[in-house]
Amino acid sequence: MVGCEALDQQAVADLAGQALGKQVTARSTGIAQWQAQNTHLPTYARDTLAAMFQFYEDFGLAGNSRVLTHLLGQAPRTLADFFAELV
Repeated sequence: MVGCEALDQQAVADLAGQALGKQVTARSTGIAQWQAQNTHLPTYARDTLAAMFQFYEDFGLAGNSRVLTHLLGQAPRTLADFFAELV
């Protein structure tokens, strides 16, 4: 399931920053560093998650909100609306 709009990491950070009234910057630690920081995970889980993260980095995570709209019985909130409700 996906939300209303396709957003990259910085766009999500920008929406969070707007809700908080301050600048928020997205940054990536990189997949290799993430793997090194998560040695507590089983090797299979760590490698599988790393492959998934690499796929998302290469191709994004595209979709549409039709399934979510159907499940909710209404249009989903935007991420901006969600953040606004949190602060």
